[in-house]
Amino acid sequence: MNAALRRDFLNHPSWTIPIHPIHRSSTEFAFKLLPDALCSALCCMKWKRLLNGSTLSVVGFLLSPLSWWNDLFVNVPLALAFAWVISLFYPPAFSVSFILGYWMTNVLGLILMQKGGEALLSRNPGSYDRKKLIRDIAVSLAYTVAIALLIKFKIVQPLPNYFPDR
Repeated sequence: MNAALRRDFLNHPSWTIPIHPIHRSSTEFAFKLLPDALCSALCCMKWKRLLNGSTLSVVGFLLSPLSWWNDLFVNVPLALAFAWVISLFYPPAFSVSFILGYWMTNVLGLILMQKGGEALLSRNPGSYDRKKLIRDIAVSLAYTVAIALLIKFKIVQPLPNYFPDR
C-alpha cells in the first residue's frame, strides 16, 4: 500500500466534514498505522454500501437470536402483535401464530445479518442459499422452546385474557 492511496482517502470529496489542517497530520499518522489491507478496503469502500450493510447488520442483530438479551423488548412484542392480529380473526391460533411470529423475527434477523455482513465485506454479495436458510431456522428453533414455555405457563396470552369481563 502506498502513501498515494492513503492521501486519496483523506482528500476524497465524499468527506462532508472538512478536516482542519492541524488535525490532518494526526489523521494521516493514524492511517499510517493501519495495515495495508484495511486501508485499501477503506479507500475503496463505497459509502452507500457501508451504510446499507451496517443498517442491515444492526437491525438483523437486534432481531436475531444472538441478541437474546433484548428478545423481551424486540422479538417478543413483534411476535405478540402478530399473534394478536391473527387471533382477532381466529382465536384458537394464538399460540401457533405467536410461535410462528417469533420464528419469523429470528430468521429475518439472521438473514438481515447475513446480507448486511456480505454487503460490508464483499464487493459482490452471494445469494442466500438453502443451506444458510436451514441453519438459520435451526438456530431459531432452539429459542422456540422459551416461547412455548411462556405460553404454557400463561405468562403470555391473548389480549382479551388480560382484561377479565366485568
